[in-house]
Amino acid sequence: MSHVANGAMGLLWQINRALMRRMRSIYLVIPKALVSWCTLAICISLPAQTQNQIVGVGYDLAAPSVAARGQIITLLVRGANVPSAKASSVPLPTTLSGVAVRVTSQIPNYPQRLPILNIASSDPCGGGTASCALAYITVEIPTEPVCVPTGAVPNECVGVSNGSALLTVEVNGTAGQTFPLVITQSQPHIVNACDTISQAGGACYTLVQHADGTYVGTAGYPNGLLAKPGETITFYAVGLGPTNPLVPTGQASPASPPATIPGSALPLIVSYVLRLPPTSPDQPTVSAPVGRWIYPSYIGLVPGYVGLYQVNVTLPAELAQAQPAPGSGTCPLTARIAIGAGTGGAADGVSHVDVDVCVQH
Repeated sequence: MSHVANGAMGLLWQINRALMRRMRSIYLVIPKALVSWCTLAICISLPAQTQNQIVGVGYDLAAPSVAARGQIITLLVRGANVPSAKASSVPLPTTLSGVAVRVTSQIPNYPQRLPILNIASSDPCGGGTASCALAYITVEIPTEPVCVPTGAVPNECVGVSNGSALLTVEVNGTAGQTFPLVITQSQPHIVNACDTISQAGGACYTLVQHADGTYVGTAGYPNGLLAKPGETITFYAVGLGPTNPLVPTGQASPASPPATIPGSALPLIVSYVLRLPPTSPDQPTVSAPVGRWIYPSYIGLVPGYVGLYQVNVTLPAELAQAQPAPGSGTCPLTARIAIGAGTGGAADGVSHVDVDVCVQH
């Protein structure tokens, strides 16, 4: 724990009182964009065989059906006419509001039910039609290793990095269609206020904090202090993969020993908006990456929570040499932190593997 930034130990216990209350409630907010998408695509009267059918997974609009071991993720389910509910204790329940998510897999000793954090129901049709109902079911993907037996040699298996499973939503014993899910070691997602797993609401700001737990300014918090080159800041993520020690599926993360991941396992690209000479018409925004990989000083699950990672990263000192972009207003310099091979350009709004930070210049 010596690598945890000064003040971050307290942050592990209370990220920020407001955020902790939001995360502790583990209750889901349905994004406006998602409701609009549902209205256009699936909010029609459906035959009985489409009840309790998973039509997508993700945090905003439907995303590819890939998740990491231990990942917190939301299932978009149509035709599930169930009351909203939230888990009130850990270990998380595998049945909530009459809903269960069954897992079918060739993986030995793999859990047969997913832990459920919360359920949020919606009726976009507005007519109370059961087959039109939508449910947003937030679950945890099992932390257990993914291993498929070869059958040739006892205890030999393949697919220790990736595996597959079929998910089925059951409501009071009535099962929907199966939904395939690829399970990987890592499928990062940086938490923001628009997520289905966050209750922050409002603008799609990112939850970036100073070491004392206060938010970095201008990312939805205009009164917050800006970050500084060389400062260690914190953001939060899900889907970063197995920790040491491994936390059992559905269980809250321990405080001692902390469940951590080596910083070297999460290479980051840090870029900043490049200053360009004035032109007519205006040129598009261009980002220039810092010429080296940046690695977090600490990655670990937040004690007392299921599947929520804290990531501490030190902003490169060379950001002090960057020139602010013209018209940057209250944000002198925007630095973007991207996970892995993420781009230095604009976020795509779906994968959320990067985060913008306003830096004092």
